[in-house]
Amino acid sequence: MNRSVSVGLTIALLCLVIACSSTLLLGRPGSNGSAAPPVPETIASPGTVPPENGSLAPEAAEDSPPAELIEDLKSVVSSKTGIPSHEVLFVSAEAVDWPDACLGVSTEDEVCAQVITPGYRIALTTLTQEYVFHTDRSGREFRFAHEGEAEE
Repeated sequence: MNRSVSVGLTIALLCLVIACSSTLLLGRPGSNGSAAPPVPETIASPGTVPPENGSLAPEAAEDSPPAELIEDLKSVVSSKTGIPSHEVLFVSAEAVDWPDACLGVSTEDEVCAQVITPGYRIALTTLTQEYVFHTDRSGREFRFAHEGEAEE
């Protein structure tokens, strides 16, 4: 084997070893998916007053939405307002059983399946406005519920 091929294979092997070891050091799942999950953002404990258009989910009262969902919703607010997502602040989240598949937020001409849908009511704020979202438990479905002035 000529010298340049040998050097190339050695470099490729070193890159592979470094990539595998950095995956383990950073806690990213390897091929067996055994790495520990990331620590979620701290979420305020749910209140005792049922949210509008839904009821608190007692069995899920200790559950909190994934940090990725909070970040996704911050990005939605950011794209709506032009405010950088790192300036959108998390206010609260509560586990809720929505009364329908539209997460308690439907339009006049929309037909929603009348099925209890577990999810969250999540409030975010900027310096001037508060934004409330209704989500399903997985966070794949969410709806903008309302916007109001931020409390000082």
